[in-house]
Amino acid sequence: MKNYFFTVLILFAIHISYGQDIEIIKKEKNDNYVLPNISKEMTFEEFKLLSETSRMKDMMYAAIVPGYYHFKAQEPKKGYWLLGIRGVSYLTAAFAYLDANHKYGGLTSSKVSDKDKNKYQNLLISSISVGSMTYLYDVIHGENVLHNKQEQIRYKYTIQLTSASIGQSKNDIYPALSLSLKF
Repeated sequence: MKNYFFTVLILFAIHISYGQDIEIIKKEKNDNYVLPNISKEMTFEEFKLLSETSRMKDMMYAAIVPGYYHFKAQEPKKGYWLLGIRGVSYLTAAFAYLDANHKYGGLTSSKVSDKDKNKYQNLLISSISVGSMTYLYDVIHGENVLHNKQEQIRYKYTIQLTSASIGQSKNDIYPALSLSLKF
């Protein structure tokens, strides 16, 4: 039974690594958007923003790099704020843990009074909670900001493209050669 479990686990890992991304279903193309014509006024930054997607890999990057989604959505001010807040929360948690170990030899020591134990535990829990909340804010709000910016760019250039082609019919006939075989 152990061999079967490890075999399935290894095959699953190979399947995930085949897609070069952490997705269960391998995608051959970006189905996030279809943009048949690119306007001449579109900047490279706007085009780059349109091609951004968020995957599981990005969620893991956001766990390591605070503010990752906001940097990806080209909002560096919020990204740096999240970086600072999460950095301070991690430093506070590390300080509380190390200070308790230095003073008392750990929170489980009999030398620790209940008041000090509660103080260190509250400090640890609150700093870890702040770090977790900034991660969730980064992922959820950053994804929403990225999606809204992409929709604004699509709307802006779709209006320009359709207003430029008002005189053209969508059912224009183009010369083509077709060959079909039926068996």
